[in-house]
Amino acid sequence: MLNHFIYIFLLITFSSVSLCQSWEKLYRQAHEQFANNDFKASLNTTRSALVNAQREFGERSEEFTNTLGLLSSIYYSMGDFYRAIDNYTRQKDIISNLKGKNNEEYARALNNLSASYQKLGRYAEAEPILLETIDIKEKIFGILDTSYAVSINNLGELYQSLGRYPEAEKLYLQALEIKKEKLGTSDVSYAVTLYNLSYLYRILGNNDKAQELIEQALFIFQSKLGDDDPMVALAQFEQASVYISQGKMLAAEAILYRIQEIQTKSAGESSSQYAITLYNLANLYIRTYNHQAADSLLALAIQIAEDKIGKSVPFYSDCLNSYGIVKWVLGDLDESKDMLEEAVFWRKNLFGEKSPLYASTLSNLAGVYKDLGNMTRAEALYKESQSHFLMQLDKYFPYMSEVERLNFNHSLKERLDMFYCFAVERMKDEPGILGDVYNQRLATKAVLLKTSRNIREKIVRGGNQELINKFDRWKKLKEELALLYSLSKKQLLLMDKNIDSLEEAANSIEKELSSVMVEIKDINSKEKNDWKEIQQSLKQNEAAIEIIRVDYFDKGWTDDAFYGALILTKESRKNPELVILHHANYLDSMYLFYYKRSIMNKIPDEDSYKFFWEQIDDKLEGKNIIYLSTDGIYNNININTLKKPDGTYVIDERNIRLVSSTSGILKTETPAKKSTFLKEACLIGNPKFNKDTVPNLYINPAHTREANVLNYDIINNKKIIPVAPLPGTEDEVNKIDSLLAEKKWKVDYYTGEQASENTLKSINNPNILHIATHGYFLGDEELKKHEKVFGVRIEKALSDPLLRSGLLLAGAGEALNSQEFNYSSDNGIFTAYEALNLNLENTSLVVLSACETGLGQVLKGEGVYGLQRAFQIAGAEDVIMSLWVVNDMVTQELMTRFYKYWLSGKGIGIAFRNAQMELRNKYPEPYYWGGFVIVGK
Repeated sequence: MLNHFIYIFLLITFSSVSLCQSWEKLYRQAHEQFANNDFKASLNTTRSALVNAQREFGERSEEFTNTLGLLSSIYYSMGDFYRAIDNYTRQKDIISNLKGKNNEEYARALNNLSASYQKLGRYAEAEPILLETIDIKEKIFGILDTSYAVSINNLGELYQSLGRYPEAEKLYLQALEIKKEKLGTSDVSYAVTLYNLSYLYRILGNNDKAQELIEQALFIFQSKLGDDDPMVALAQFEQASVYISQGKMLAAEAILYRIQEIQTKSAGESSSQYAITLYNLANLYIRTYNHQAADSLLALAIQIAEDKIGKSVPFYSDCLNSYGIVKWVLGDLDESKDMLEEAVFWRKNLFGEKSPLYASTLSNLAGVYKDLGNMTRAEALYKESQSHFLMQLDKYFPYMSEVERLNFNHSLKERLDMFYCFAVERMKDEPGILGDVYNQRLATKAVLLKTSRNIREKIVRGGNQELINKFDRWKKLKEELALLYSLSKKQLLLMDKNIDSLEEAANSIEKELSSVMVEIKDINSKEKNDWKEIQQSLKQNEAAIEIIRVDYFDKGWTDDAFYGALILTKESRKNPELVILHHANYLDSMYLFYYKRSIMNKIPDEDSYKFFWEQIDDKLEGKNIIYLSTDGIYNNININTLKKPDGTYVIDERNIRLVSSTSGILKTETPAKKSTFLKEACLIGNPKFNKDTVPNLYINPAHTREANVLNYDIINNKKIIPVAPLPGTEDEVNKIDSLLAEKKWKVDYYTGEQASENTLKSINNPNILHIATHGYFLGDEELKKHEKVFGVRIEKALSDPLLRSGLLLAGAGEALNSQEFNYSSDNGIFTAYEALNLNLENTSLVVLSACETGLGQVLKGEGVYGLQRAFQIAGAEDVIMSLWVVNDMVTQELMTRFYKYWLSGKGIGIAFRNAQMELRNKYPEPYYWGGFVIVGK
């Protein structure tokens, strides 16, 4: 762990009285030496000045207390925090006796005393002192003073050290705003808070933001203080740490070597600053698997830490944790255990049991006990650490923006995978551990999706107009950003548009909304379920399956992975059953390629069932309704289409019902005839993509609903994106309209020019939303070939997967092929990013009747980032979507049959399966009847 910047205050006063020239001369000299970082010389001079101040003015004098404060600050800067505490305590007691407590000098001494306690990790002692400091400063200066800002910055650092991240961020941002207003954005104090924010965002996984902030801070420090100042070195440490988190190992190594050279010359190889450099270099070597080099560096760093700053400080526990990991990897398990046991002791005492650092060390220690063969102890430690990780999830997630949740979730998934790997070994002796695995899965599966949905639902349905207005402002910002992502950098410059500032504003509002909702009610409280609840809710003919993709951990992350299928049935009374499918990388690549090739070429597939489903299917005897929560590549295949050795398909025996999480089966399915919802539907089909004159270029010989990425117009010598008309989609929505009308539904029906983006964006909670048009998904290969695809700049599409999939609506053909891209919210290219803003809180069903609307970027444990996710976050209960390029005419038939069954009173899942079974009788190849799937909430 790097040092935070905790500000201490010095009061420099000089008297004009001739009698004090001896003290004043020494005091001036000591201060100049301190300002030049000559701490040893400054210490000696200050001691002499203190003696003179006592002799000439006495201990109950301002001169003596000022000198005492300077002496304390020197000790603080030298890392001798115990002496700093002794002298700051003495200083504040004298000031209290002389002037009382409600004055600036006393508040300053308190602030510095608290900072010293923080450096030793004595947070329980530091917090009340700092809170008293802040209270005094608020009374004296008000809440807009820079001195107040410095103290709340320090309180933010304290809360960050304790793992209270939302509180820390709020204080940092408040301090930053005050400093910006009062001091400007080039002041050193402003840079200090930038540094601390960078550190916080790196911990939370928001590395891009962390890099931006630390680069600003470093520039200010170098400009104001020079390259040799200790603050510059600390900022460079943080910059190197950000680079390590981003995988930029060479850049990080170059920075750390440069700092090491400087510190060897300035502070020597036995200083605490040098130990920090060794520690950071060691962590870089750990990340690059050079554990032997890390071993020697950490041994020296620990020795220096013991000698210079003691054991009861955060830095010492950090060194122990890293050293324990290194010894673990190198096979010295007993020494590793001892190191990590001591790290656990210190982190528990310094930070408390709720600290993320404590949980992380527990998890590391569990891994060592596993390798020592003490599985009972390992299990206990893993379970304790996992409970802390889940607590962090509940505690931090609701306060974050979607981007920050995504980054934080990534680090959490690593810890979960470590536990899953252990559980696979442990289940042979203790099968009950599979219940813990299932519960972990219920708590974390699609947690980003659930959190986003719950926050929106509470805002929209809560009736708080202030929150609703703020939510509307956020949606407008997101809408504007969606437009700006289509513009070139030159166009943005001409329009004077700053995407970064708009993104920052949107994230800020999103976090404000989340924080307010957390104060009202725990966002995820209703989602806490146990595997036994699900097992007890199952009928005799039902099963629930959670598929988990797990990266294999063995003292470090390997290139291997596996899929685990946790199965619950009515007979699962003691624990779930686990089926393991090894070699996940093969399933994700060559086996998926074989499956898709067979589907698209309409050739028999004799192997995919064996690869993806047979082992699971063997455990489902007598079960014909399967609730399936997928992960990884299972999001990209339709289990129903897998052909069994006897020539039948999975759909013949099983009714597969896809759910975001199997906890969803605790909610009942709503039939269309139920009277509790309004019978309102919105149908959109056959958009007018192009002008009236459509050349042969746009003929659609394959009769599919796929929007091709690129073609070439030989006649006019230019690249074009052909958008073929889809008259069949108008027939589709016409038939659905008639079916709904028969059941007395109110239908809003849009085709041609009316089938536009503005139309879609203006809808308000229809019970059914059916969109029949072209769909697209941009894979990695498409993104590599072009600067802009479907109106979105490639760098933005790469950073936000919701910009990589979408639907084409009226005017899309003209917009895609115009020389100057149309800056309009109605350009006809409707991305998943834009779908987030739709009003679908009361929508039961969204049908995306287009090609590849179920595809997107697969995120482990979270599902697919694409249209499906966007419509679900917007509020849709169930989404029907396609996994491949679908045939236009066959899709019409499927949708018509589905609505007939559903409107007759069947549940959505049953109606959809019946429609597919009928279609299969007419078109035997899975390509025709298996392209669409339905996913429930």
